Amino acid sequence: MKKLFTLCVVATMAFTLSAQMTLSKGDMVAGITYNSAYDNESITDDLALTIGYAVSDEFTIMATRDENTDGEDASINLGVRYFYNGFYGQLNMMDVQDATDADEDATMSVGKMFALDWVDGLYLDPSITLSGLGSDNDTDTSFGVTLGMKF
Repeated sequence: MKKLFTLCVVATMAFTLSAQMTLSKGDMVAGITYNSAYDNESITDDLALTIGYAVSDEFTIMATRDENTDGEDASINLGVRYFYNGFYGQLNMMDVQDATDADEDATMSVGKMFALDWVDGLYLDPSITLSGLGSDNDTDTSFGVTLGMKF
């Protein structure tokens, strides 16, 4: 049910928001991310902290601190985001410090950042993520939404 709800929210936002957001070299972003792959009882337990730095107008380095793991330790996920025509593709390396026993090494995301005019710098970032890349497991799809600020 959570996956269906998240899909509906992402689809609605993608069609109703029109102000795309771009990052310029030197911009920083920070936000709270929800992903439908998380399976906790409370939605507040499903949130992860995401930060990023634009090294050029096209490339951004992203990092996520994710406590939604099987173990007791949080994982650090690193990613590189490439922007093209308002959309982005992102390659993520999961759990770079090997804090958990998960075998999932890489994920790939596609999404778009939308500026929210309520507050200067506020953005919404819906995305679709493919996980299980580079492993013998089946590939899973999840939907995510980040609410953040650009600095």
